[in-house]
Amino acid sequence: RQRIALLREQKRLEQEGNFALAAELKKGYEYYGVDTCAACSMCKGLCPLSIDTAQIALSMRKIAPPGPNIAKMIYDNFATTLDMCRAGVSLEGIAGAIVTKKAIAKITEGLHGATGITPYLPKTTPKANTYKLVSKIKPGNFDKVVYFSTCANRAFRPNQGYNDNRSLQQVFESLCGKAQIDVIYPPHIENLCCGLSFENYENIDKRALKDLHDALMSASENGKYPIVIDHSACFSHAFKHIEDLEINDISEYLYKHVVPRLDIHKVDERVLVHKQCKIKSAGKSEYIEKLARLCADEVFNIKSFACDGFAGQKGFFTPELNKCATKDLSAEVAEYGATMGVSSSSTCEIGLGENAGIPFVGIAFLLDRCSSRKR
Repeated sequence: RQRIALLREQKRLEQEGNFALAAELKKGYEYYGVDTCAACSMCKGLCPLSIDTAQIALSMRKIAPPGPNIAKMIYDNFATTLDMCRAGVSLEGIAGAIVTKKAIAKITEGLHGATGITPYLPKTTPKANTYKLVSKIKPGNFDKVVYFSTCANRAFRPNQGYNDNRSLQQVFESLCGKAQIDVIYPPHIENLCCGLSFENYENIDKRALKDLHDALMSASENGKYPIVIDHSACFSHAFKHIEDLEINDISEYLYKHVVPRLDIHKVDERVLVHKQCKIKSAGKSEYIEKLARLCADEVFNIKSFACDGFAGQKGFFTPELNKCATKDLSAEVAEYGATMGVSSSSTCEIGLGENAGIPFVGIAFLLDRCSSRKR
């Protein structure tokens, strides 16, 4: 309501010729209405008229996005960009061996507060992922899945605090191995992106989606095999724009295709389930909860927020959004006595783990821990 009222007032002032005050409102609006909007569209579900004010922020970001040439250069050299990301978190890890991660978080929080530009590095900042992605084909397996592992999961391993240091790709391969399903990685996956990171740059977004579509079409032999995407926000973006292929969120694929081939034994954990906002919008949020309930008797859904506000890179560059959204999460953890959390968004898991005080990991980790090949 405030966003709509402010934009109307800005337009009214411009019509009256009061351009100075209109410009002042516009400048103030950029932080409160654009920079700190997670664009999760959860506001639509709360609004009696189903108004999606996230679309206002998205449209304003596209009016004059900074650095279109830089964005093109990043996409043209995407594999190199991910290598630089890995190097960055590796350096942060080296620093963490000398100075505690808690101290690094405090230092970067102070720098971010002073400059407004430098990124904040949470205590749960993940480690670099150096796992080589090679298709796993075994003689005798009749079923196959095309696995598009997203750029965030190709660059980073799960965040700190959980005692399983494998990459998400290793865990997914383990589950498919138990289920006797071959895993096929798309060709040139190191250069692929779903386009979500470039949604402010329409031409690059379309180009990334086309490149991904062509690679998935090739890997799936023109749609013969199902496709799974391992980050729910990226799944939602691809699912919305690629209509001629069977694309699954990782939770849905595991529940429908892998679980029936596993023996599952429950573990003694009290599990808090994070349903990522984009899969809620896509109507696919039931599967992560179903998986959690197969793995543990005590399962709880987060009720203190609809979106955790990490929103990809915003958790690093506007960390106050994530901290505000999750301000009641630790109290909720205490209320339930939760011992771990699960999600299907590795970026959200960073902010969730830091603010909850318990580790948050991909649901695949919990399922792999609880399962064995069906006898």
